[in-house]
Amino acid sequence: MCYAEPGPLVQLDCGTISGALGATCVYPMQVIRTRMQAQSMNTDAAYKGMSDVFYRTFQREGLRGFYKGLFPNLLKVVPAASITYMVYEFMKKSLDLE
Repeated sequence: MCYAEPGPLVQLDCGTISGALGATCVYPMQVIRTRMQAQSMNTDAAYKGMSDVFYRTFQREGLRGFYKGLFPNLLKVVPAASITYMVYEFMKKSLDLE
């Protein structure tokens, strides 16, 4: 059975969906990492570790706190993932690496 090759729009859509899902899944960990990096070491309110950041964020902001800034992040990540996926597929065909 022979299948037709997906066109560039299908490839772009696949890159968009995978980029959006991947970025959304890992975003809470990115928020925790960013908050740990941005804290001041000289204050009494310094985080003691990842679990402390998680606990404080959840207590103060709820689940929404882990997704603050997701939309601007998706505006950055999704086009990059889509273009990367398309270029990878194009180069794979161009170099006969299938």
